[in-house]
Amino acid sequence: MGHVVLLGAGFSKALSPHMPLLPDLGERVMDELDGQGRDELAQFAGNVEEYLTYIGTDQPWLSDEENLRHRARFSETVTALRQVIVDAEAHARAAGLPDWLDRVAWQWSREQAAVLTFNYDLLLDWALRTAGGVGALADLYMVPLVERLPAGSGHFLSAGPPRDTSAELYKLHGSVNWLHGGDAAPITEPLVLDGRANVPDESPRHERVYGGLRTFIVPPTSVKNRYYDRVGVRAQWISAAQRLRNATRLTVIGYSLPLSDVGSSSFIRTNLSPSATISVVDFNAAAAERFGALLQRPACWHPEINSWLSSDVPAKVEWWVTEQRADLVVPRLEVNGVDESAQLPSVRDAAELDAAVTTLFAVGDIERNVLVDGLLINRGWAPPPSAG
Repeated sequence: MGHVVLLGAGFSKALSPHMPLLPDLGERVMDELDGQGRDELAQFAGNVEEYLTYIGTDQPWLSDEENLRHRARFSETVTALRQVIVDAEAHARAAGLPDWLDRVAWQWSREQAAVLTFNYDLLLDWALRTAGGVGALADLYMVPLVERLPAGSGHFLSAGPPRDTSAELYKLHGSVNWLHGGDAAPITEPLVLDGRANVPDESPRHERVYGGLRTFIVPPTSVKNRYYDRVGVRAQWISAAQRLRNATRLTVIGYSLPLSDVGSSSFIRTNLSPSATISVVDFNAAAAERFGALLQRPACWHPEINSWLSSDVPAKVEWWVTEQRADLVVPRLEVNGVDESAQLPSVRDAAELDAAVTTLFAVGDIERNVLVDGLLINRGWAPPPSAG
């Protein structure tokens, strides 16, 4: 439980080219708003998060009327941002996600890692839910959440407790599936988990349940923003800080520690254990240098995902019987999604196949008879390729 993972937009971008990085995100949001606010956004060099911080915070040099207009614009911009992320995520899923997502989700779940993310999308959330045997996304999130159901309805079968170890997911700047009552809501109001993705139809009775609620996204660069006053949000940050204090290693993926995000820099600097090692996965070496300078210790730099996977992440091994032929079976073996069946000897049954695979790859922690894409397979996890 000493592993802490810190994720930025570069992680989602590595999962799919459809996911936006910050420079592109502002343009997509403005397109969603038909260009409204584009001139103001340009004053922030296209950085939509800095723009949200500005319009989401009452400024002392503006009149009450101007601050109220900014608040309305903030709500509209957050709604547009949510739609941009949801659309990008749908395109990413349709195009297919890389096999390594399953690998890292499994590793982080087995390690019970604390995954701290500044991303709003749900690509990792669903992968962690599957890898950890979690019945509901709410079991992953470290923020208190409630659900809403239409009057007269209920869960016929409720989700049971997690069947296995799972990661802890800290979405520090909010999520596209978290809702709240807006500015007027009291700070003790619990956040609402948007369950519409689990409803087979878009019936009006389910839509009405969420009437008046807004997507909960926290502007990242202002530590004085009112969103941080929420009791549940503060509880999440306090818990994340404790995990940093107890960390033995920190893995940073796709987060470059921007100079403008003073709050996050202070959060990491003042809480990370002095004995924790640091690995930074980013195409730019400057990201590792910034973390090293901030935390006053060397940071191991991986310039791209594959080098990090080879050194730090177990290989996913899957095998099954495709056909029975006389006294032999036709086996299938895949390692990280690649067909490696040629490495197998002739086997007579599933038991001999199990023995051959576990001997060949030193596979451990085997999950048997897992249904994957309609196939009943066995799967296990081997040391990273470079450690073999």
